[in-house]
Amino acid sequence: IPQNGVWLLVKYNGPYSGTAGAPERIRRINETGTKAYQLSVRDEQILATIQKMDNTGGTLTVEIYKEGKMIKTGSVKAPKGTVSISADLKTA
Repeated sequence: IPQNGVWLLVKYNGPYSGTAGAPERIRRINETGTKAYQLSVRDEQILATIQKMDNTGGTLTVEIYKEGKMIKTGSVKAPKGTVSISADLKTA
């Protein structure tokens, strides 16, 4: 993860779909495999909701980074499971 900016890291081997960002600037995500996404946000509340699109028991992990430091993480193993995490970048 780069040392500057706000990043969302999604770790999963299978397909997933969801959204991430601040209320006015939501980014749609539809991908397979582990990927990092830069979010165009600053000192505001952000929300990430990512759902597994398959029926496996693999672990989907979602992490939010600010300036290279992880500030929030969540994971799910259930088939078609969803991870929803939020972070306040003012206090992070």
